[in-house]
Amino acid sequence: MTRNVSSAFVDASNLISFSVAHFVVDFACAFLLFRMEGLNAISYQHAALLFVAYNALAFGLEVLIGSFCTARNQWRISITGVALVALALVIGWKISSLFSANHQDLATSSVEAGLAHIATSTNSSRGLLLWLSLASVLAGIGNASFHVGGGVDSLSRNIGKYWRSGVFISTGSLGIALGVIAGGNPDSFSFARVFGLLAFCTVLLFASSLIARVETSETRTDFPQVAEPFDNRPILLFVTSCALYVIFVRSALGFFAPVEFQIRTDILTNGLALATGAFLGKFVGGFLADFISARAIGSLALILSIPALIFSDSFVVFWFGVFFLNTTTSITLVSTAQGCRGRNGFAFGLTTLALLIGFFFFSAIRGASFLREHETFIQVVNVLILLSSAIALFLSTRKSHPNVD
Repeated sequence: MTRNVSSAFVDASNLISFSVAHFVVDFACAFLLFRMEGLNAISYQHAALLFVAYNALAFGLEVLIGSFCTARNQWRISITGVALVALALVIGWKISSLFSANHQDLATSSVEAGLAHIATSTNSSRGLLLWLSLASVLAGIGNASFHVGGGVDSLSRNIGKYWRSGVFISTGSLGIALGVIAGGNPDSFSFARVFGLLAFCTVLLFASSLIARVETSETRTDFPQVAEPFDNRPILLFVTSCALYVIFVRSALGFFAPVEFQIRTDILTNGLALATGAFLGKFVGGFLADFISARAIGSLALILSIPALIFSDSFVVFWFGVFFLNTTTSITLVSTAQGCRGRNGFAFGLTTLALLIGFFFFSAIRGASFLREHETFIQVVNVLILLSSAIALFLSTRKSHPNVD
């Protein structure tokens, strides 16, 4: 009995710490990027490249970092990620403070002198770009490192359920949206508050890591408890590919949106509302999959998202489409991890890599002129994409899975 109580306490401690930290890390990264954009210190093209570089590192590196991340070193990797994000914020804070001071020489050390020269010299835009690039790179690597550690924990302690992964993943959606808002409003939210949030989540992670060390029950690190793994290797590859395809399609959310919803008009209402829909979909999806059926919930949610995302001009209806689409998040993560035979870090990285590839793919084709001229054709393609993803999800999940108590 003591062992079960101890294990349950550690499970809860880990989940709370990683979920809160997920919100804070994504908030901090979004805050940094949009605060730097608001300085208008570099060209739009350079700012866009920094966003691309950040996303490429934050989503693309996870599969590499995940290959080395296990339940034994997840804490070191996650806390290191938070530290890298904090270092990126330090650079952003110094540059921002120099610009806010109307380029006055605030240097009191060699590092600050260098930053002051970069900020005030008319011939040093390249140097400023290098500092901002460094901040973006550190934030991207830090974000990837934290996510992998948290993802490994959520999968390693799932015990045959989907809800835990859904809870952990969900908080990032709100973190990004609120970080964008805070980063774009320098008068209402300061760097000091972000540092305070990072310090708080670091303390949480350290405390949970210490609790986990004294856990009396055996640490669960073997993911195949979620469901009996497929024995046939070709089937494993097919199942994993189907799950990743669903994730690839989910990255096309902006592509499905009506034109009027794609325009950044009111981030405080529309943007935050859509982020809330994504948060609730991810959070609820895992619970629904556990209580009803992952296969039924995932496939039905994707089918219901078709009319809501594609054929509706109502923002409220579109919101429900976002909700339905995101209920599949924990289901596809679990299916991918099952297909990877317990390599949880690598599996988590594969899911983010699929998102990254989908984001670049749909961003590229969205700008094609012939697509804008054939709205009906686009709607048909979108329907086929979502229907095929529903079939893929149906094929990648089991009808049921054993309860592991």
